[in-house]
Amino acid sequence: GAGPPVSRGGEVELPPGALLALYTDGLVEDRTRDLDDGIAMLAAELDRVDHVADEVPVRLVSALLPDGPDDDVAMLLVHVEYGYEGRSIDIEVPRGEEAVQQVRAAVTRALGDWGVPSDVVDDVELLASELTTNAIIYAVEPVQVRLRSSARHVVLEVYDAATYLPRRMRPTPDDEHGRGLQLVALLAERWGTRPTDGGKAVWCVVALEPAAEPALPVSNSSI
Repeated sequence: GAGPPVSRGGEVELPPGALLALYTDGLVEDRTRDLDDGIAMLAAELDRVDHVADEVPVRLVSALLPDGPDDDVAMLLVHVEYGYEGRSIDIEVPRGEEAVQQVRAAVTRALGDWGVPSDVVDDVELLASELTTNAIIYAVEPVQVRLRSSARHVVLEVYDAATYLPRRMRPTPDDEHGRGLQLVALLAERWGTRPTDGGKAVWCVVALEPAAEPALPVSNSSI
């Protein structure tokens, strides 16, 4: 968001089942409707959302702007899931030649305890190995791995103290290195990087089940 320099951050506790909606005013305001009325309409539509899926943003735009938007529309929907407390671990990556093997073992053990399907375990174990190896070789200590599982995804994050963000390489057949993030992009549903207060995090998300086809097309330019 944007605002005056004197604005302050705040904290809001989101209970299990909560739905957080962030949106631009183009979704709730148009020439025939007051802003407050648009927000009330959006709240009523959000009350009908059981879970966040690809078709939900399209449905919200259609309900609030049946004649199309007068302004750009952007939104972010986040659903807080129920009943997955304790399904997360933090792994401090040790020094030494066996560091990656220890991370792989911890990841495999945790996912097995959580009942994650074996094919997903194999993918996440390989992703953890690649991202941890990259952090050990190219980044700055300390390195930490975070793993969590929800109803639909496994999320893997690797933190380190380096401020520079990695980029995906395009290795030639003769190159011995540079394929780690290529593999991450292939196996993960999505992945990315972000700066942190102490360096950066490289993260990826793996679906527990194959993604279903969206009921309606989603346009990245308008949603």
